[in-house]
Amino acid sequence: MDQPTRWLTPEEIAAYHRDGALCVRQVMPLAWVERMATAVDRVIAAPGQFGRYLSQQDLGFTHDVYMYAGEAEFRAFVFESPAALLVKQLLNAKTVRFFRSEEHTSEL
Repeated sequence: MDQPTRWLTPEEIAAYHRDGALCVRQVMPLAWVERMATAVDRVIAAPGQFGRYLSQQDLGFTHDVYMYAGEAEFRAFVFESPAALLVKQLLNAKTVRFFRSEEHTSEL
């Protein structure tokens, strides 16, 4: 499993617990950012079974789910990227379990 570019700061962790959401920058290695940007572009260009139903691409909105099941890049992100390590740090957890992949994009 790859390591994050940097770990979360105590201030970021406190903000998550206070606000319930967090935007962090420069924690993912650039190789992962580029790899996933390409994968998301592929999903936008050709949504999966659920994405074809959920998306409104004529309005600039793409929504897809379960990409990890059929897209190797999403599966690799779940099991090989630093994402799980960062979530583990954020939640101070011994174990992190993956639930599902979901993608929302908007051209707005």
